[in-house]
Amino acid sequence: MKGIITLTTLLLLLMASCSRDKLTLVNDNVSPQTKAIITKANELELSIEEGQLMRNSSPDDKARLIVHIQRMKGAIINLERNPNDKSALITLTSSLQMINSDQIQILENDRDRLDSFFDEARYLLAGYTNAQIANNTVTVNELSAFSTDDVGDGLLTWSLFWDSFADKGIEDVMVGNQEQTVSTLANFNIQYNSLSSERKPLISRWDIRTNTINPVDGDSVYIASGRDVNGSWMLTTCDFTNVRNPSVMFNHSLTINKNTKLSKFQPNEMLRETFFLFGSSSYDGGQPLIPTSDDSGWDNLNLFDSEGIPSGQDFHTVDSSKISLKQYEGKVATIGFYFDFNENKHGRHYLSWQLNYFEIFGSSTSPVNCTDPRNVFAEKVAPVDTDSIFLHRFETGIGEFNQVTREGDPIEFKSGEHNGTAFFEISGFSTKSQGTQLLYSPAIDLTGHESPAVSITQTGNFYPPAAQEKSLMRLMIALDEEGKNALELDWEVVPFTTLPNWKWDVVTTEWLKLDSKYKDKKVRVAFEYSTDKESDVFPTWQIYNVWLKNITE
Repeated sequence: MKGIITLTTLLLLLMASCSRDKLTLVNDNVSPQTKAIITKANELELSIEEGQLMRNSSPDDKARLIVHIQRMKGAIINLERNPNDKSALITLTSSLQMINSDQIQILENDRDRLDSFFDEARYLLAGYTNAQIANNTVTVNELSAFSTDDVGDGLLTWSLFWDSFADKGIEDVMVGNQEQTVSTLANFNIQYNSLSSERKPLISRWDIRTNTINPVDGDSVYIASGRDVNGSWMLTTCDFTNVRNPSVMFNHSLTINKNTKLSKFQPNEMLRETFFLFGSSSYDGGQPLIPTSDDSGWDNLNLFDSEGIPSGQDFHTVDSSKISLKQYEGKVATIGFYFDFNENKHGRHYLSWQLNYFEIFGSSTSPVNCTDPRNVFAEKVAPVDTDSIFLHRFETGIGEFNQVTREGDPIEFKSGEHNGTAFFEISGFSTKSQGTQLLYSPAIDLTGHESPAVSITQTGNFYPPAAQEKSLMRLMIALDEEGKNALELDWEVVPFTTLPNWKWDVVTTEWLKLDSKYKDKKVRVAFEYSTDKESDVFPTWQIYNVWLKNITE
């Protein structure tokens, strides 16, 4: 009916008839911060009335927005005059909550200009709220009525940090003395470790992928995937020292490519035991401790106890729920996405975790800084254990190891790589060289270690059973004796029982406890490789790591 004008439309028309002289005036008695925000609010109000802003919005939405901008201006001025003005604090809180809600439809092209003002008002609100709660002027319960958040203590919270994983770069950098291709994530640090010391080396990593199926805010995403992924971390450190009720939300998808040849398939259990969100206020950089250990310093944030979990099928992408970080209120904390898939337990399926963007919420007088001083891929960093005595991963090179020929004219150990995984290897297959080569460690001090044990991860091929019986490839150990070189030491074979089938399967041996004669002594370990001229056997041996640690069980 043309003759009927809604109340809000009439209100808008009345406001539009007001000229600039009717806008809120500010004088020199208020702070520069308050003066600036009131001036910005006046400019927004005029822009709405003159059709420069909210041009395509409904008259009702324009009218509602102007009403709340005017209420906020009055509340800000009253709080400037009296920081303990409870009524003004509630007015500012309720107006900001109304704008946060869906009751006022603000189009995307108007958001940027309006959000600048709203953010300044939110940061002011946080400061006044903290002061009034501290002075017992207002209670949390009185303010929580205006919040729709279900985390923290119910106070109004808002976005304090946002970062998209799209369009992150890849570049070549020097890591130690080796050039590696790494991710240049602006705020995230990549690390790796394993929940189990008896798992094969990592065969996957967090990486940039082109997102052609479900692009979100760009044409690329960050993704971790694999069939047997051992402790793949992605970390960001956030400063919550001035934040109430911090929480985290992210957009993600989980994908399971089922191996149809396997009868065992329990997707819910598999997802819960593969994808984790951890938090820590004690992590200070570098390789994290294994998160399941009691003294790791990592808190399980119970990702699967929240809503917003993808189905794991058809690239189903969702926003997670806001997961509370309240235990880190007033602290610097690290948030860790952790991907650990054990194919031995769950079957040889292929899993992926795709992250699109990441957001921190809370109440603060300023934006949150989420960053990390290390933005380099820590590519397949070795597991770290508090009982570790000595650990060397040959993907980093020869390190403090040396090699020497024991007899004949054998080939030497050298660096190798396959499908992105580095190792040390030796093979007489192409040269048919004859002899024995020894790759030996520096001296390892076992003083004070009650129950030292050793384990290695290895693979190989061209090693028939007859040659295996002759033990052509073996780990050796010897007491380190001052004044003697490696060839003069009394080497003994370490008799592992968990070995590869020598068909390129990567196997980590059992933890074999060392003989008591090595206790509290210095030892050296060595990899000894021989060829067999009589049998014409020239095996290939690839070594990933050697690890000595205390075994307490």
